[in-house]
Amino acid sequence: MNKWPEYEYAKQEDKDAAKRLSDNLNSICVFQPLEVVINSWIAVRLSDGGYDGTLYDSRAAAVKKQSDEKLCAYVNLRASPGGMPVKEAYAYLQFHRAAYDAGMRLTDPDRPMGGSALMEPLTREDFRAHVNALRKRKVR
Repeated sequence: MNKWPEYEYAKQEDKDAAKRLSDNLNSICVFQPLEVVINSWIAVRLSDGGYDGTLYDSRAAAVKKQSDEKLCAYVNLRASPGGMPVKEAYAYLQFHRAAYDAGMRLTDPDRPMGGSALMEPLTREDFRAHVNALRKRKVR
């Protein structure tokens, strides 16, 4: 049974964004010392999975450097010191897009460490339930 059926039916541009995020994060993990990786954040564009090439010391620093905080998802590399598979990157981008579409604010650049974060789902069923709940909360 396929663990990520949503990925198989995704639009090509969403797959490309996930591949870009995965490739960028994996290269950081390979080419940077572990001490740098586990203490860094990146701001990932939700539109294409790319990033600005900067490693930030905190989520707040990453948010402050963006023109609009809702254009990016903020990845703490401590959670992925060995990299991120493409399908996981796809789920990460989709989860953050759904949260922003539902009108949620995922960051607060004025709070220490950038504010609280949503707890990401651990299983495919949890992921579906979270995304569906976020979509129902969307302001119309």
